[in-house]
Amino acid sequence: MIDLLLPMFVLLLFTIIILAIIRLLETAVLSRLIKSALRDHPESVPGLVAKIGERRPQTEEIYGWVLVALAVGLVAYSGLGGGTESIEVAKIAIVPAIVGCAIIAYDRLRLRRMKGI
Repeated sequence: MIDLLLPMFVLLLFTIIILAIIRLLETAVLSRLIKSALRDHPESVPGLVAKIGERRPQTEEIYGWVLVALAVGLVAYSGLGGGTESIEVAKIAIVPAIVGCAIIAYDRLRLRRMKGI
């Protein structure tokens, strides 16, 4: 069972990392575009700022909830099974739970700071 769960977890983790990197690059490109628009074409800035407002700031938090749900599913599965393999599955579930909780906490802290500005 571990031979099946571990590659699935690694694939999910890589997918979440790739999505986060894409989001980071998207934000960097949009920021650079706004800076150059402020310099060259100030009249186009309100439209670009509206694009920033369209983006949902909570999208990073969903990655954390997916990892927490994966951990809960792994623990539930290990509870149904028995033997030493179920203990190994429960140990594997610790990693996505910690990473998911860290992503959720970081995103909520980031949103709180943004609202305070």
